[in-house]
Amino acid sequence: MRRIADEGFVWVCAMLAIGFLAAAPAAALEPTGPIEIFAKVVAIEGGVDRAFASVEVEILQGAALEGLTFRLLDRRREPIEGVVFEGVGRGRSVRIPISGKGVHEMILEAVSGTARDEFAIRVPLGVPGFAPEDDGEIASFPLEVRP
Repeated sequence: MRRIADEGFVWVCAMLAIGFLAAAPAAALEPTGPIEIFAKVVAIEGGVDRAFASVEVEILQGAALEGLTFRLLDRRREPIEGVVFEGVGRGRSVRIPISGKGVHEMILEAVSGTARDEFAIRVPLGVPGFAPEDDGEIASFPLEVRP
């Protein structure tokens, strides 16, 4: 009788483990919809008064790349003027004019037919950035301590 109970316990544990593995969340860069984009600030050129941020755009998934269009919006969802989109296909870059000290927040929008995706971009200009210190095992974010 005890052997049957032990086998049953092992069977239940095995089923639970399989269920948890099957329900694991997707990786951060794994596409989840018909179109998905990822953007990363790679360089900031210029001074605090007037600068340009270079942003790499990666298209993780797109059903119809030939009809893909991009827009850059501010926090109020108004289009930002003077933005230059470069590149074709899956590799693109964006050159964004920015000015003034602070963290500039904007939204990159990609549209292809009825499919649409957005990605938030934060560009620090004249202030400390938000990049983590990563040694490959532990990532930590610096904090500013005020008295």
